[in-house]
Amino acid sequence: MARARHTDQRLTRIRAADHGNEPLRRELGLEAAPRMGRPWIWHPDKPVPDTLPVAQSSGWLFADDGRVLLVADRGMLALPGGATEDGDADTWATLTREAYEEAGAVPGAHTYLGYLHDHDALIYGGTPVARVRYAARLARLGPARPDPATGREWRRLLVDPATAVDLLGWGRDGLREAHTAQRRAHEILGVPIAGDRSVVEVPPDGVST
Repeated sequence: MARARHTDQRLTRIRAADHGNEPLRRELGLEAAPRMGRPWIWHPDKPVPDTLPVAQSSGWLFADDGRVLLVADRGMLALPGGATEDGDADTWATLTREAYEEAGAVPGAHTYLGYLHDHDALIYGGTPVARVRYAARLARLGPARPDPATGREWRRLLVDPATAVDLLGWGRDGLREAHTAQRRAHEILGVPIAGDRSVVEVPPDGVST
């Protein structure tokens, strides 16, 4: 992606509250994405055990200024990514497919972060599953496009990782995951640590790279 100083004029800036909580979500017309069931256990840097099926692959996708991409469908926030499908070669393929379908986003250089153990898997039939996480640079963030699954266009926001956790409503568990993503993106991918806590809404035509 182009550096923030080249894209600020093409982005709509939204003031971010200091703690990015419920008042900010109301201001932005967004809803948190609470983790259902028992706490999802974060396993940084660990491969998924062969006995645990992978149901989802999502990513912390970093812009050049250190912000990450969030997407929202009907106001409900999420990291880019989604359910694995039979045609996906691996979990990275799942993330790249879902990121493009939801956000017109093309992830580039990336690193595996670990997985979340969802013991209750309430939306996946109740059998325990893994939810894989990656960190990646955003190679491109193109025009908004209808999601093939719903026909709706997702909203796209760029926000620093800590505020992303606040908006998602993931609490301390989510903050540990976000810190892992930010650290690995900085150390391995050369992504700077985001210093600006304002929330940036990406325009429909995307951001040029």
